[in-house]
Amino acid sequence: MRLSRRSLKSTWALTTLAALLAAAGAPSLAQPVSVPGRAAGTAFLADSIVAQKVGGWSAATPNLGMVDGKDRSDGGKNLLTDTASVVYLQEYALASPLAASARLNPIVLPSAATASGQRGLTMASNSGSEGSLRRSADGRYLTMAGYNQSQTSTVITASAPTNANNPATGQGAKFAPSVVNRVIGRVDAVGNVDTSTSLGDAYNGDNIRSAVSLDGQRFYTAGNISGGSQNATGGVRTTTLGASSSTQVAGSAGPVLSTSNINRVDIQNGQLYAASRQAANNGIWAIGTGTPTGLAASATRLFDYNALVSAATGRSAGNTSATTNFQGPYDFYFSNASTVYVADAILGISRFSLTGAAVWKYDYTFSSTGGVQNDGSNGKPKQAGGAIGLTGRVLDSGETVLYATGGFSGNVVNGTLDSYGGNYLYALIDKGAQSDFTILDKAAATESFKGVALAPVPEPASLLLLAAGLGVLVVRARQQRASTR
Repeated sequence: MRLSRRSLKSTWALTTLAALLAAAGAPSLAQPVSVPGRAAGTAFLADSIVAQKVGGWSAATPNLGMVDGKDRSDGGKNLLTDTASVVYLQEYALASPLAASARLNPIVLPSAATASGQRGLTMASNSGSEGSLRRSADGRYLTMAGYNQSQTSTVITASAPTNANNPATGQGAKFAPSVVNRVIGRVDAVGNVDTSTSLGDAYNGDNIRSAVSLDGQRFYTAGNISGGSQNATGGVRTTTLGASSSTQVAGSAGPVLSTSNINRVDIQNGQLYAASRQAANNGIWAIGTGTPTGLAASATRLFDYNALVSAATGRSAGNTSATTNFQGPYDFYFSNASTVYVADAILGISRFSLTGAAVWKYDYTFSSTGGVQNDGSNGKPKQAGGAIGLTGRVLDSGETVLYATGGFSGNVVNGTLDSYGGNYLYALIDKGAQSDFTILDKAAATESFKGVALAPVPEPASLLLLAAGLGVLVVRARQQRASTR
C-alpha cells in the first residue's frame, strides 16, 4: 500500500516526538508498554497519590478464605492468605489534601513467573511487612518489591514449602531466592512497568519488604531472613536495574544494623534511611553518608523507638493487644530534617523531633490512628487500626499532611491480633495529638492496602521536550491543512 504525503508527514512528526522523548529518558511512544487495566502512556496526575493493593481485585484473582493456615469459614472477617496474589497500583486524584477519588483503572503488575526478561511480581495478601511503595529520590518512578512466583488458584498456607524446589507448594518468601527470585518493580510517570530486576541472592527464607530508587537505575532494598546462617543475604542491599544479584550496604558484615527484620528503606533529603523492628536495633537508622553503593562505613540510629514509645505511653512491644502493645517502626516520613513521623501497625502514627542537643524526642501519637479499627458508622470514635504504609508532604500553610494505609484490625484471633483485613487508606493533617483522620478508601475483605506514595512526575527536561514535540505536531498539522486548501 502506498503512503500519501500527508501520512508520511504525520509519521515523521510522530517519529520526531518519539526520538525527543527517548533522548530525555522518557518512554518511547513508538513502543508503548502494555499494562493490563490501564491505557499505555496514561500519565499520573501531578497532584495525586498512589496506593498499592494486593489480592481480590477481580474474580480472576481470588483469595480463597484462608489466613495463616486457619480456616476462616467461622465468620472471621479476614480473608487474606499466604497465596501468591496479584499486586496493583491505584491512583487517587486529590481534590484537596483530605479528599481523593480513584482515577482510571489500576496498573496491574505481572503475575506469572518467568525465567528471563520481565518477571512476575506477586505478594502474599496477609503480610503487613511486605508491600512498601516508594517514590524515587528524583520523583520520576514508583518502586516496590515482591516475588517471581506465579499467582495460583491453590490455597498456600504452609509456613515452609512442602517442596523446596516447587514454588506452587508454599509462600514465595519461604523459598530460597535462587528458587523464587526477589523482584524489584519500577513504574514510571506514564505507567510503564519494569520488573527485570530479579535477585537470586537476597533475603533467604523470608520476605523482601521494601525497595527505593535513587534515579530509576540504582535501587536499595530491605527485608528479613530466616536465621543467622543467612546473614549474608539480609540487611540493607543495593543493586541496579536489570541485575540478578545485589550487594550488602548495611548488615552483619559491617555496621551494627541487624540483617533481619528491616521493614523499610527510603531516600529522604539525599540520605539513605532504614526502619528496623529487630528488638535490639529497633528504630530509624541513617545508613552511611548519602547513598552508598557498597558496604557503608557506618550506620547511625537516630533514636530507640521502643524505648521512647514505652516510656511515653506505658505500652510494651508485642502483638496481642490493640490497647496495650505496639509493634515497632513499619514505615516513616521526614517532613523536614528535624521532624519524622513513624508508622506502627498497632499504635498508629507518632511524631518525633530533633532537639538542639542532637537528641530525638517523642512528641505524640495521633490517638485516632491506632486501636481497634472502626469507621465511625456505629457512633463510636473512628480508629484507623494502626499504620503500615506512610508518606506525606508539607502544605503551603506549613502544615504536614500524611497519607497512610491501615495496620492490624484490632481483633484478637487465637491469642494474637488479626492481620490487615479490610484496612483503610487514610489521610490527616498534623494539628496535634488529637488530629482526626479522613478515610479515603477501604479495602475489601479479600484485599489489603500495602504502601502509599506520592505520584511520580516526569523530569523537567522531558516535559520541555514533550512540549517541543507537541509543537512539531501542531506545526505539521497546520501545514497539512494549508496544503489541502
